[in-house]
Amino acid sequence: MRFPKKKGWHAKKPDSLTFRNREADLFIFGLHTEKQVKKANLLDLSQWEFYVVSTTVLDLNYPAKNKIGIRQLKSISNPIMHNQIKEAVDSIVNEI
Repeated sequence: MRFPKKKGWHAKKPDSLTFRNREADLFIFGLHTEKQVKKANLLDLSQWEFYVVSTTVLDLNYPAKNKIGIRQLKSISNPIMHNQIKEAVDSIVNEI
C-alpha cells in the first residue's frame, strides 16, 4: 500500500520544490480478506478490513517510507469494518 510524500512549494522560493510532505491528514487502507476465489466478492463489504491511520502516526513510524506492508500496517492500526470508518475518521480529525 502506497502513501508517498509529494514535493511541496516553498512560499519564499516560488520556483523551487524544496520539501516533501503528505498532503492528507489521514489515510484509509482497505484489504480484501477472502482467500477463496469462488467466494470472493469485491462488493461484499464484510470481506474487507479497513485501517484508518493518521499521517502523524505514519510519519512517526515510517518517516522515509512510501509504501507499507500489511504486517507494518497492523503494528500501528487495528482492522475495522466499513461501518466503523466514519467513527475512526472523526476520532482522528478531532485530534488534529
